[in-house]
Amino acid sequence: MLMYSVNKIEYEESEKGIFKVDIKSDSASDTILVHEDVLVRFELRKGMQLSLQMLEQLKHAQEDIKCYHAAIYYLSFRMRSTKETRDYLYKKMYETHQIESAIKRLTKENLLNDQAFAEMFIKNRIHLSNKGPELIKRELDKLGISRDIVEQSIQTYSISDQIKNARSYIEKKVNQGSKRYSAKEYKNKLTQKLIQRGYSQTIIKEVLQDVIYSNPELEQEAIYFQGQKAMKKYRNYEGKEWAYKVKSYLFRKGFSIEDINAFLQNSKEE
Repeated sequence: MLMYSVNKIEYEESEKGIFKVDIKSDSASDTILVHEDVLVRFELRKGMQLSLQMLEQLKHAQEDIKCYHAAIYYLSFRMRSTKETRDYLYKKMYETHQIESAIKRLTKENLLNDQAFAEMFIKNRIHLSNKGPELIKRELDKLGISRDIVEQSIQTYSISDQIKNARSYIEKKVNQGSKRYSAKEYKNKLTQKLIQRGYSQTIIKEVLQDVIYSNPELEQEAIYFQGQKAMKKYRNYEGKEWAYKVKSYLFRKGFSIEDINAFLQNSKEE
């Protein structure tokens, strides 16, 4: 039977935790790099005899430990979900069995914990963003967190925090009204923004009830802006048909009949 002998073991100074092991047989010699974990696991020492099978096991174990430490490096920057870590290792071209072995070990060591990850993710979103619960849930879903964990963890996002964050988001958008939209249309736009941001109708209603969407001066600026657009759009029409088209356009934009008639009257006088 072909046997190999451990001729020398030296610490590899250029790479932390790595040892250089010189292996030789009667007909050949080789040098392999092994992590200290593998060194301890196989109880490698100078003069130790290795069969070809043991040598292959040693090399496979080293590949497994490389995958594990690649994951450790990835996790050193911030918490990650299991899916994020698995995807990262696949991109690094590790084999499936190596990845799953690393994932299993990391989970056992509590270095991968989707429950803890979800809780921390939600906590950061609450304090560092203005995102609503539904948007956060969608983000967690993309990160591979199970629905049960997501639903359980999102309960930490209190109603008061949702209202606070929704108001903070809207304050940046409102600026006490708009010069381009009617109060009605502007409210609808703010509602849609909050829906897209992940807030429920209950929270939206609570937040928008105190918002000042417009004032008489802004409403007049808005109807003038939209009115000019309407007149340009329907410039090829005349008389009653033109007036009907412009009125319909402005009505769809949320302006009152009184303001629309006043705008058309002013336009005629000009």
